[in-house]
Amino acid sequence: MMYKAGVKTKVMQERFGHSVISTTLDIYTHLFKEDQEEVSSILR
Repeated sequence: MMYKAGVKTKVMQERFGHSVISTTLDIYTHLFKEDQEEVSSILR
């Protein structure tokens, strides 16, 4: 939810207490359907 709300990844990392940002990215972010559609429209 934080990712979708536009919270910066570094802020998320600190909130969750992860020592490295890759942990936060691996666990809490993924591509949403609308993100995929946006990329498709850009690449057309």
